[in-house]
Amino acid sequence: MRHLEILKLGDILNARLSYLEGISLAQSRHIKELNAQEIKDNADAVFLRSQIRLETSVLEKYRSEIVDIKNSLKKIESEIYGICEMCDDDISIERLKLKPHAKYCTSCREFYEDCKSKEES
Repeated sequence: MRHLEILKLGDILNARLSYLEGISLAQSRHIKELNAQEIKDNADAVFLRSQIRLETSVLEKYRSEIVDIKNSLKKIESEIYGICEMCDDDISIERLKLKPHAKYCTSCREFYEDCKSKEES
């Protein structure tokens, strides 16, 4: 049963990967267009800089997800998909259905988030 579910999740990952690669390409082109725009005054310059920063931030998130998805697809091929990178326990199918490129089981993700929030404090 888990094997069939993993294959379905692989299909979902491949579809998401195709979508993200397409949208990332479009986003990159849009950023280049923004960089090429003629600036007429300071207001235009401020708006354009903030727009480019926003678009670049979104693009970085897409690229990060692409890397995570590619890693998950490699794990499926290697038959190690669905194993928590922190504790080596299985990641629940329910969690993988919500986030097919999850690296951590729910417990380890909560631990990771707690540590991260303490570092930021």
